[in-house]
Amino acid sequence: METTETQKEEGQCCSDSACCANEAIKNMTDTVYQTAKPTIDMVTGKVNEFKEMAAGKVQDMRSQAQAAWGDAACKARNFQSQSEDYIRANPLQAIGIALGVGLLIGLVSRR
Repeated sequence: METTETQKEEGQCCSDSACCANEAIKNMTDTVYQTAKPTIDMVTGKVNEFKEMAAGKVQDMRSQAQAAWGDAACKARNFQSQSEDYIRANPLQAIGIALGVGLLIGLVSRR
């Protein structure tokens, strides 16, 4: 007796061993999926939690880095301003210091 496609789809084909094996595999696959689905959903939720937490940490670190960069830029501008003021107030001393530093760098770089 041959089984029809309708019988195979309805699960009434266990007279054919290949059909029975296919049906058993389908049932086991469904069972495994149903058993694993809560765990998959939980893991997916935890991954999304960690992803959001990591995004928050990245944003915090980005804002800290921007603040540090702003502070460093401000200090550099202040140092430049103070240097310019010192050079304007003491031009000969500034030239002497520049010559001394240049000579020192030249001597060190020759060796």
